[in-house]
Amino acid sequence: PDRMTGNLTLDKMLGAELYFANTSCIAHLPEKERKEKQADLIQKTTAKAIADCQRRGEKVYTIAPGGSDLLGIAAYITCAKELNKQCEELHIASQYLYCAYASGGTFAGLSLGAKYFNSPFAVHGVITEKFDNVVNRTVNYINEASKLYDMDITFKAEDLKVEHDYLAFGYPNPDPDTRKFVYLLAQKEGILLDMC
Repeated sequence: PDRMTGNLTLDKMLGAELYFANTSCIAHLPEKERKEKQADLIQKTTAKAIADCQRRGEKVYTIAPGGSDLLGIAAYITCAKELNKQCEELHIASQYLYCAYASGGTFAGLSLGAKYFNSPFAVHGVITEKFDNVVNRTVNYINEASKLYDMDITFKAEDLKVEHDYLAFGYPNPDPDTRKFVYLLAQKEGILLDMC
Protein backbone atom coordinates (compact mmCIF):
# COMPACT_ATOMS: atom_id res chain seq x y z
CA PRO A 1 0.00 0.00 0.00
CA ASP A 2 0.96 3.65 -0.44
CA ARG A 3 0.73 4.23 3.30
CA MET A 4 0.49 2.17 6.46
CA THR A 5 -2.91 2.25 8.17
CA GLY A 6 -4.69 0.28 10.88
CA ASN A 7 -3.16 -3.07 11.73
CA LEU A 8 -0.31 -2.48 9.28
CA THR A 9 0.90 0.45 11.38
CA LEU A 10 0.91 -1.75 14.48
CA ASP A 11 2.63 -4.56 12.56
CA LYS A 12 5.40 -2.19 11.50
CA MET A 13 5.75 -0.73 15.00
CA LEU A 14 6.17 -4.22 16.45
CA GLY A 15 8.71 -5.29 13.81
CA ALA A 16 6.60 -7.87 11.99
CA GLU A 17 7.89 -9.19 8.68
CA LEU A 18 5.18 -8.35 6.15
CA TYR A 19 4.33 -10.04 2.85
CA PHE A 20 1.86 -8.38 0.51
CA ALA A 21 -0.39 -10.10 -2.01
CA ASN A 22 -0.99 -7.45 -4.69
CA THR A 23 -4.54 -7.85 -5.96
CA SER A 24 -4.62 -4.74 -8.16
CA CYS A 25 -4.10 -6.82 -11.32
CA ILE A 26 -7.33 -8.76 -10.66
CA ALA A 27 -9.51 -5.87 -9.41
CA HIS A 28 -11.30 -5.58 -12.77
CA LEU A 29 -12.49 -9.23 -12.81
CA PRO A 30 -16.05 -10.32 -11.99
CA GLU A 31 -16.52 -10.87 -8.25
CA LYS A 32 -16.53 -14.69 -8.26
CA GLU A 33 -13.42 -14.97 -10.41
CA ARG A 34 -11.70 -12.19 -8.47
CA LYS A 35 -12.32 -13.96 -5.15
CA GLU A 36 -10.97 -17.25 -6.50
CA LYS A 37 -7.83 -15.58 -7.84
CA GLN A 38 -7.41 -13.60 -4.64
CA ALA A 39 -7.61 -16.78 -2.54
CA ASP A 40 -5.02 -18.41 -4.81
CA LEU A 41 -2.73 -15.38 -4.56
CA ILE A 42 -3.00 -15.31 -0.77
CA GLN A 43 -2.27 -19.06 -0.62
CA LYS A 44 0.87 -18.61 -2.78
CA THR A 45 2.05 -15.60 -0.76
CA THR A 46 1.52 -17.53 2.49
CA ALA A 47 3.45 -20.51 1.09
CA LYS A 48 6.36 -18.18 0.23
CA ALA A 49 6.38 -16.68 3.75
CA ILE A 50 6.34 -20.16 5.30
CA ALA A 51 9.16 -21.36 3.05
CA ASP A 52 11.27 -18.28 3.90
CA CYS A 53 10.83 -18.90 7.63
CA GLN A 54 11.59 -22.61 7.33
CA ARG A 55 14.78 -21.85 5.36
CA ARG A 56 15.92 -19.84 8.38
CA GLY A 57 15.21 -22.85 10.60
CA GLU A 58 12.10 -21.36 12.18
CA LYS A 59 9.04 -23.38 13.16
CA VAL A 60 5.85 -22.08 11.54
CA TYR A 61 2.32 -22.05 12.89
CA THR A 62 -0.30 -20.70 10.50
CA ILE A 63 -3.15 -18.73 12.04
CA ALA A 64 -6.48 -18.31 10.24
CA PRO A 65 -7.41 -14.71 9.28
CA GLY A 66 -8.63 -12.97 12.41
CA GLY A 67 -7.89 -16.13 14.40
CA SER A 68 -11.23 -17.38 13.10
CA ASP A 69 -10.85 -21.08 13.51
CA LEU A 70 -11.76 -23.54 16.28
CA LEU A 71 -8.58 -22.87 18.25
CA GLY A 72 -9.01 -19.09 18.04
CA ILE A 73 -12.61 -19.44 19.18
CA ALA A 74 -11.46 -21.48 22.20
CA ALA A 75 -9.38 -18.52 23.39
CA TYR A 76 -12.44 -16.26 23.38
CA ILE A 77 -14.61 -18.88 25.08
CA THR A 78 -12.20 -18.76 28.02
CA CYS A 79 -12.07 -14.97 27.70
CA ALA A 80 -15.79 -14.87 28.53
CA LYS A 81 -15.09 -16.89 31.69
CA GLU A 82 -12.31 -14.48 32.67
CA LEU A 83 -14.55 -11.46 32.01
CA ASN A 84 -17.19 -12.97 34.33
CA LYS A 85 -14.58 -13.29 37.08
CA GLN A 86 -13.29 -9.73 36.59
CA CYS A 87 -16.81 -8.27 36.61
CA GLU A 88 -17.54 -10.12 39.84
CA GLU A 89 -14.28 -9.05 41.51
CA LEU A 90 -14.73 -5.42 40.46
CA HIS A 91 -18.47 -5.39 41.22
CA ILE A 92 -19.35 -4.46 37.64
CA ALA A 93 -22.90 -5.32 36.62
CA SER A 94 -22.52 -5.20 32.87
CA GLN A 95 -25.49 -5.99 30.66
CA TYR A 96 -23.72 -5.74 27.32
CA LEU A 97 -20.35 -6.57 25.82
CA TYR A 98 -19.61 -5.05 22.43
CA CYS A 99 -16.84 -6.42 20.24
CA ALA A 100 -15.63 -5.94 16.70
CA TYR A 101 -17.13 -8.43 14.25
CA ALA A 102 -15.20 -9.03 11.04
CA SER A 103 -14.09 -12.57 10.31
CA GLY A 104 -16.20 -13.77 13.25
CA GLY A 105 -13.77 -15.59 15.58
CA THR A 106 -13.83 -13.14 18.49
CA PHE A 107 -17.58 -12.70 18.34
CA ALA A 108 -18.20 -16.45 18.00
CA GLY A 109 -16.01 -17.37 20.96
CA LEU A 110 -17.37 -14.65 23.22
CA SER A 111 -20.98 -15.50 22.31
CA LEU A 112 -20.48 -19.20 23.00
CA GLY A 113 -18.47 -18.57 26.16
CA ALA A 114 -21.00 -16.08 27.52
CA LYS A 115 -23.82 -18.56 27.07
CA TYR A 116 -21.83 -21.50 28.46
CA PHE A 117 -20.57 -19.63 31.53
CA ASN A 118 -23.90 -17.81 32.15
CA SER A 119 -22.41 -14.37 31.69
CA PRO A 120 -24.48 -11.45 32.94
CA PHE A 121 -23.85 -9.62 29.67
CA ALA A 122 -25.20 -10.14 26.19
CA VAL A 123 -22.51 -10.15 23.49
CA HIS A 124 -23.12 -7.77 20.59
CA GLY A 125 -20.96 -7.93 17.49
CA VAL A 126 -20.39 -4.67 15.62
CA ILE A 127 -19.78 -5.37 11.93
CA THR A 128 -16.48 -3.76 10.90
CA GLU A 129 -15.98 -5.26 7.47
CA LYS A 130 -18.16 -6.81 4.79
CA PHE A 131 -17.76 -10.59 4.58
CA ASP A 132 -20.05 -12.89 2.63
CA ASN A 133 -22.38 -14.98 4.81
CA VAL A 134 -20.53 -13.95 7.98
CA VAL A 135 -23.50 -14.62 10.30
CA ASN A 136 -24.13 -18.12 8.93
CA ARG A 137 -20.40 -18.85 9.03
CA THR A 138 -20.29 -17.66 12.66
CA VAL A 139 -23.17 -19.91 13.61
CA ASN A 140 -21.29 -22.82 12.04
CA TYR A 141 -18.11 -21.88 13.97
CA ILE A 142 -20.04 -21.71 17.23
CA ASN A 143 -21.81 -25.03 16.72
CA GLU A 144 -18.62 -26.81 15.60
CA ALA A 145 -16.74 -25.44 18.62
CA SER A 146 -19.58 -26.40 20.96
CA LYS A 147 -19.46 -29.95 19.63
CA LEU A 148 -15.65 -30.18 19.70
CA TYR A 149 -15.42 -28.89 23.27
CA ASP A 150 -18.46 -30.87 24.55
CA MET A 151 -20.42 -27.76 25.49
CA ASP A 152 -23.85 -29.00 24.36
CA ILE A 153 -25.00 -25.62 23.05
CA THR A 154 -26.57 -24.89 19.68
CA PHE A 155 -26.94 -21.46 18.12
CA LYS A 156 -29.13 -20.25 15.27
CA ALA A 157 -28.57 -17.06 13.28
CA GLU A 158 -31.34 -15.26 15.19
CA ASP A 159 -29.53 -15.98 18.49
CA LEU A 160 -26.66 -13.68 17.49
CA LYS A 161 -26.84 -9.99 18.36
CA VAL A 162 -25.30 -8.19 15.41
CA GLU A 163 -25.00 -4.43 14.87
CA HIS A 164 -24.87 -3.57 11.13
CA ASP A 165 -25.18 0.21 11.32
CA TYR A 166 -21.63 1.22 12.18
CA LEU A 167 -19.59 0.25 9.12
CA ALA A 168 -18.99 3.91 8.19
CA PHE A 169 -16.30 4.28 5.52
CA GLY A 170 -15.15 0.67 5.78
CA TYR A 171 -12.05 -1.07 6.98
CA PRO A 172 -9.54 0.53 7.76
CA ASN A 173 -10.88 4.04 7.17
CA PRO A 174 -11.98 5.66 10.44
CA ASP A 175 -14.34 8.61 10.21
CA PRO A 176 -13.29 11.91 11.87
CA ASP A 177 -15.29 11.21 15.06
CA THR A 178 -13.71 7.79 15.49
CA ARG A 179 -10.23 9.24 14.98
CA LYS A 180 -10.98 12.00 17.52
CA PHE A 181 -12.07 9.55 20.23
CA VAL A 182 -9.19 7.15 19.58
CA TYR A 183 -6.77 10.05 20.13
CA LEU A 184 -8.67 11.19 23.22
CA LEU A 185 -8.53 7.73 24.80
CA ALA A 186 -4.80 7.45 24.04
CA GLN A 187 -4.04 10.87 25.52
CA LYS A 188 -6.26 10.66 28.61
CA GLU A 189 -6.05 6.96 29.49
CA GLY A 190 -2.91 5.69 27.73
CA ILE A 191 -4.98 3.09 25.88
CA LEU A 192 -4.05 2.64 22.23
CA LEU A 193 -6.84 1.44 19.96
CA ASP A 194 -6.53 0.16 16.41
CA MET A 195 -8.29 2.71 14.22
CA CYS A 196 -9.76 0.09 11.92
